[in-house]
Amino acid sequence: MGFDGYPWHTHADILVGGVGSSTEVRAKEFVDALLNNHAVIAVLKSQHDIKDAWITDDPARDVRQIDGDEQVEFRFWDGTRFMPS
Repeated sequence: MGFDGYPWHTHADILVGGVGSSTEVRAKEFVDALLNNHAVIAVLKSQHDIKDAWITDDPARDVRQIDGDEQVEFRFWDGTRFMPS
């Protein structure tokens, strides 16, 4: 699973899930979290062009890892901005 046109992706077999949960269950939980605004999407931009998009579990780390002319925005699936503390 990933964002079409961008390199980030994940596989259901590496997603964290409950003990004994199947890859199908983990994939469904992941997608449900994304679509219900429980997962934060990081959007990396340079000169207003989107360079990458990924689901993040550590926005503070993602901010520290950007280069000089890049900026990262955090949003939920519905477009609402997420402001890391």
